[in-house]
Amino acid sequence: MTSQNSAMDSPVYDDQELPLLEELGIDLNKIMQKFLLVLTQRGLDTSEIAKEDDMATTLCVLFVFGTLLLIRGKIQFGNIYGFGLCGCFLICGLINLLTKRGESIQFYSTICILGNCLLPFLFLALAAIFFDLLHPIGMCFELFIVVWSAISATRFFELKMDMKDQRYLIMYPIALFYCVFVMLTVF
Repeated sequence: MTSQNSAMDSPVYDDQELPLLEELGIDLNKIMQKFLLVLTQRGLDTSEIAKEDDMATTLCVLFVFGTLLLIRGKIQFGNIYGFGLCGCFLICGLINLLTKRGESIQFYSTICILGNCLLPFLFLALAAIFFDLLHPIGMCFELFIVVWSAISATRFFELKMDMKDQRYLIMYPIALFYCVFVMLTVF
């Protein structure tokens, strides 16, 4: 009787089981490639990774951004997610108004693109830990980060929705969207 109980208590492993990250659809290699695309913009037009949406990269960026602000003594997780979702909703609506008839971008894609392009804000949040960003040099750095993120997001939208003619029109509200995150970081 003890031999049957021990056989029942031992877990049975299937050789066909996938690792947990792969089962959840999280590929660390693709996340790193997406990070490099946002940071360098090299090969963006020909990359298939730029056209794929992945929430894992976005959540990773938002979590690290919130953690860096937390190190500075600011609990901003609710503001990051709240302002982020409201801004994504408005930008998604704006882009859908600007696209060709019959084409539209999904809300999920908008969240992924705008969240991935928040990656340069990690450098800003890290700098805010050590330096006061209210001086002119800090303000120039903030402007650089906003422009960098806005250009990255605009290029992703341009590639995904074939919006080359409207790129400057959508870059302005995206830059305003990222200015909110500068305010969360600095103040």
